[in-house]
Amino acid sequence: MRQGIGRAHGKIILMGEHAVVYGTPAIAVPFQRVETVATLTEHTGHSELHSSFYDGLFEQLPDIISSLYHLVRLLKDHFSHETPFNLHINSTIPPERGMGSSAAVSSAVTRAFFDYHQTPLSDQQLLHFVDQAETIAHGSPSGIDSFLMTQTQPIRFSRTEPIRISRTEPIRILPDLPNGFLIVADSGMIGQTKQAVNHVRDRYEQGDFNVIQAIQRIEELVGAGEQAIQVGSLEQLGQLLNDNHFALQQLGISTPVIDEYIQCARQAGALGAKITGGGLGGCLIALATNEPQAIAIAKQLESAGAANTWVAPL
Repeated sequence: MRQGIGRAHGKIILMGEHAVVYGTPAIAVPFQRVETVATLTEHTGHSELHSSFYDGLFEQLPDIISSLYHLVRLLKDHFSHETPFNLHINSTIPPERGMGSSAAVSSAVTRAFFDYHQTPLSDQQLLHFVDQAETIAHGSPSGIDSFLMTQTQPIRFSRTEPIRISRTEPIRILPDLPNGFLIVADSGMIGQTKQAVNHVRDRYEQGDFNVIQAIQRIEELVGAGEQAIQVGSLEQLGQLLNDNHFALQQLGISTPVIDEYIQCARQAGALGAKITGGGLGGCLIALATNEPQAIAIAKQLESAGAANTWVAPL
């Protein structure tokens, strides 16, 4: 039976979320502890989608995943694909947690179609298809999630710069940190990205001094964070994560529960901790010096009530 398989990893914004919407840089990292796998097989009868979020006829996909419907139509047109199919999507990336779930699904599905048709897929082609789906899903995405689907190292990214596959400007590929470990904890609360973005935008457009100051501060912190990564200073990066979280609190996108988890991580020995992603729910991240310390912090967060935790080297 003819088959195509595509895989994609998750992502974490290390620093700079929300401020990136206003043209300031952000730092993001591929997160390969979680992944999405899409399997496309030929089928008789009607095309079907099988996944945790929908199981049934492809033509009856609900509006909430219209981005996936749009993507598959684009891919079918690209390949003049008329044969009915079964599309299975299995993912360990929790949805609506700021970990790039929708971009990973789009990336995995795109790779599955290209693999099915035994056609090489360039990074630029992948970006094109994932961006199309992300625009439907999020309205005006920053582009970070799409670009990270092509990367295995941290990046410095700015929305005002054109997406270009390059190891020079405008997208800077950053070095791995040799001794750093990242803890990601799921608060158990669905992130409210659109609500959070609109909340910050409304305050920004009203000239709210705290919001303008916080965005400016985040820009400074991202610049310092990039330098800390370049020289491999974990301690400095940890403090910058703490400072970044305080600025995000000023923007009003954290929650009391997440703030408690962040305090728990710091008390357990984290060099720094902050919310990550759109906010008003979702995940938090913490930085540790080594793997045993990271595992201990993750266990403390789970004991405090975190829905799930992951540990990965930076």
